[in-house]
Amino acid sequence: MWARSHVQVAGHPAASASVPTSIALAARPAAVWPPQASQSRRGEMTSGDDATFMLRFQEEGDYSAFEALYLRHRDALFAFIMSLAGNRAVAEDVSQHAWLRLIDVARRGSYAARSGVAFQTYLFTLARNHFVDQYRRKFDAVRTDSLEEAQLEERAHDEADEGLIGRLDASQLAGELHEALKTLPFEQREVVTLWAAGFDLETMSAMTGAPPDTVLSRKKYALGRLRHALRRLIREREES
Repeated sequence: MWARSHVQVAGHPAASASVPTSIALAARPAAVWPPQASQSRRGEMTSGDDATFMLRFQEEGDYSAFEALYLRHRDALFAFIMSLAGNRAVAEDVSQHAWLRLIDVARRGSYAARSGVAFQTYLFTLARNHFVDQYRRKFDAVRTDSLEEAQLEERAHDEADEGLIGRLDASQLAGELHEALKTLPFEQREVVTLWAAGFDLETMSAMTGAPPDTVLSRKKYALGRLRHALRRLIREREES
């Protein structure tokens, strides 16, 4: 029997060192606590494809299969939403909601592995749709636009930009890029974030509901805007 609780639960020990208590409680039968993966299954969790694990979790209620999926995808999912929102609290909320939705899907027996649709795409789509429904309007209201598209395209390959950005180390560049992402319109921020996460054009088109040519255009202008925003942020810090 599946657990029914999908809320934060106080007074329970941690589910494991890796899965938050509220998610683990929802993923396990209520009568079995704390959740423990069987010894026979633990060795299997380092290999195997996502769809197999998801179906095992759905059909058998196997917590170890869910845990394997969580460990594989939690960081990438959080980074994706963090790039969209630029806000840790929102990224945590949306990520948790996506995992709990996934548990709901398994409880209803609604997940079906489909050819060409990866589990990661399915999970990211759950998170993306929740963010759009609950947070997009708020975060679009506070973003800023700086230059027109034509100006950005014209300046996208400025050699001075290359030298300026090249002076940053990896950690500095990551920080500046995070700030620069906040300046993009949502549609462009979303596409460049999906592209950075490794999704192909066809998948990005399906996830965003935009034609492939539109996705390519958004990516092109997003990269131009990022270059401009990085240049501005770096110069501001060097002058301060």
